[in-house]
Amino acid sequence: MLVAALALLVQASAPPPEEDIVVLGRKLRSIAVVTKPDRRTGRMVCRVKRSSGYPTLDAEVCTIALDCSRESEAARIRACAAPRMDAFVARYIGGKREVRIDPGAR
Repeated sequence: MLVAALALLVQASAPPPEEDIVVLGRKLRSIAVVTKPDRRTGRMVCRVKRSSGYPTLDAEVCTIALDCSRESEAARIRACAAPRMDAFVARYIGGKREVRIDPGAR
């Protein structure tokens, strides 16, 4: 359910500059993550089931998923994740380039 809610957020974001948002949107849609409690520690963990090929981008989606994993209803998950996803996209698209999604980025 969390994956579906995050996918809806990606589709619902208002499109800023064409090229960057198209590329970023494709990469975000390609990611599939699952959150669940770790069997040993009981802490919530995020597992990337389908990667975008960009570890930094996958990690950002996992961070958002973990931040919102306490919510149980799809509407609440979207309400939790939307501002976080918007902020991430704004940082990337906004010219600051704080977020680098290059596979070779360190």
